[in-house]
Amino acid sequence: FVRQIAVDNLMPSNPTETLKESVQKDEQKQALQKQISKLKSKIRKEKQLNKQMELNLNKPLIFFDIESTGINVGQDKIIEICFYKVFPDGNKEVKTYLINPERHIPEESTKIHGITDEDVKDKPTFKQLAGELNALIGNSDLAGYNSNKFDVPLLVEEFLKAGIDFEISNRKFVDVMNIFHKMESRTLK
Repeated sequence: FVRQIAVDNLMPSNPTETLKESVQKDEQKQALQKQISKLKSKIRKEKQLNKQMELNLNKPLIFFDIESTGINVGQDKIIEICFYKVFPDGNKEVKTYLINPERHIPEESTKIHGITDEDVKDKPTFKQLAGELNALIGNSDLAGYNSNKFDVPLLVEEFLKAGIDFEISNRKFVDVMNIFHKMESRTLK
């Protein structure tokens, strides 16, 4: 009887399963366990990196992006603005506004951002939202991608047209594109 139990433990659970198939399954199981172990290790490293990369803020930081009727800061209008506001205590706030530019959105622009005249026809104008947007931004520093060359100047221009003197001297501006180009330099060397 004891000998039979020992033989049964050595035999595959499925009588049609060969020893070769059993070994392959064990190898697959070991490979899967190695992958799981590597994944767990990677997750631990990412958590450590995230902890190291926590923002140390003295005042709120707003990551923002603008969609517009075109690329001419002096003439074009904002049609969408999105804010991702991070507070020093770690809280976050996200707001997105569609804005009526009070003019036609060129097809070339719509092909880029997908926003049409129909999408914004019943939305408030920038002038109507300017006070709310200015209050939302408050004394926050601003960040974005290519924001120092386009988004910030267009935002300041829109505030000026709405009669609001948007203060820029007491805030920092972080252009992620500049950071990217410094970290991933594009040279012919």
